[in-house]
Amino acid sequence: MSMQYPLLFPYGEDGYHDELMCLPVSNASNQRQKVTMLEYYAYRLRDRPNDFKTPLRCKRLTQAYFVDGYCSVETFRIAFYCKPSFQRKYISSSFSCLADSVSKGITSGSSVGQRIILPSSFTGGPRYLYQNYQDSITICRKYGCPDLFVTFTSNAAWPEITEALSSIPGQEPSDRPDIVNRVFKMKLNILMDHIKKKQFFGPINADPSPLWSQLQNLKILQWDSKTVRSLHG
Repeated sequence: MSMQYPLLFPYGEDGYHDELMCLPVSNASNQRQKVTMLEYYAYRLRDRPNDFKTPLRCKRLTQAYFVDGYCSVETFRIAFYCKPSFQRKYISSSFSCLADSVSKGITSGSSVGQRIILPSSFTGGPRYLYQNYQDSITICRKYGCPDLFVTFTSNAAWPEITEALSSIPGQEPSDRPDIVNRVFKMKLNILMDHIKKKQFFGPINADPSPLWSQLQNLKILQWDSKTVRSLHG
């Protein structure tokens, strides 16, 4: 990244590499020795006292850095799933494809079937979305369809966001999506506490809302235990 963004890293600071080691922690159990790429970017994209943090002060160039960092993390994750040792248990094909392959003289199983399969643990993948859909439909089958619709949307004018942006003059909410996302997550936790713990809509039987917790325009499904009423927001 230092070579790609010389304005953000004028002193040629090191970026992420495979030999980046974690600092030892005395009371940690089963601590990993190396830093992951996601942890590295999470560290870089935080405000810290007495730190100028050039990568966070360059507006649209900062946004480009965010996007490249996200793409790098996703590429790193996909590379892990693409390893042959991981894909051996997922390679599959339909019977008709196998029959066609045999008729063409292909007899090796490793030469047949879809090459790369992303499991449901890959966030945003087709199996991840399909599994969440199935979980939601299963709850609907048991408790009935939702009858309340509530929308919870991030607001860039929240005082917590404007206060955090004031630390660097001239910043706009679009310049710091990390701050907007963090404040949204805190507000979301408060909303869920009101609904689930304080039971604003009554006792809840089921709650698949963690399935969609990464959206900024959140849709929540919940079921009231007395009237079998659901909340969709």
